Amino acid sequence: MEEPSDVFLVEQSLLGHKEAFSLLIERYQVMSLYIIKRYVADEEVARELVQEALLQAYLSLEQLRDGSRFKNWFYGITLHVCQNWLRQRKRRDVRQLALTEWSEGEEI
Repeated sequence: MEEPSDVFLVEQSLLGHKEAFSLLIERYQVMSLYIIKRYVADEEVARELVQEALLQAYLSLEQLRDGSRFKNWFYGITLHVCQNWLRQRKRRDVRQLALTEWSEGEEI
């Protein structure tokens, strides 16, 4: 039996068939994890970011105009989630460094 196309699964997902979106998840979750692990070394954080990307894809599925482009669209969401996490982490690291330097230079 032939696997259903992304177009069909997106259409079914939009009609409220959760099992259709589950099939899309099964199809592209590994790709998403692979992409994120190229930027994030921590396995647990990478898996959380994959979940975030999947949630964002599910919540914005109506914005996808062409179901045949789901893979590329989800790839973009995955990269966006990863980039946001990296930016937030960098800001936290810079703040932490500034606080550390400030507290080390302070006399009591």
